[in-house]
Amino acid sequence: MPKKSAQPDPDQTTRKQRRGRSFRDRTTRDGRLEPGWLHLLAHILSGTTRLPEAACKNHPHTFDGHSEESRNAAQAICSTCPALTPCQNWYTALRPTQRPAGVVAGQAAKHR
Repeated sequence: MPKKSAQPDPDQTTRKQRRGRSFRDRTTRDGRLEPGWLHLLAHILSGTTRLPEAACKNHPHTFDGHSEESRNAAQAICSTCPALTPCQNWYTALRPTQRPAGVVAGQAAKHR
């Protein structure tokens, strides 16, 4: 009886492996072990614009847009925000399916 190969069958590779991405734990150049979820999170957030001066950062529930009152409050906060222009640029660069629901960049988006 032939021995089973320790190497995986190339036809059984996962979708992530075929794309060349692996989010397994790995060792850094300086020998530290980093968990795979850290690399996954970094990959997810890589396209997110950083807006530290954004006026919305302390009011997340106001921007969910579930009520007309919260939408109006959120739009008022956006209208005076120093980060409005970069926020609008980020939002319009997203595909419609990637856009968050609620009030973003001064616009009330539909809930999905």
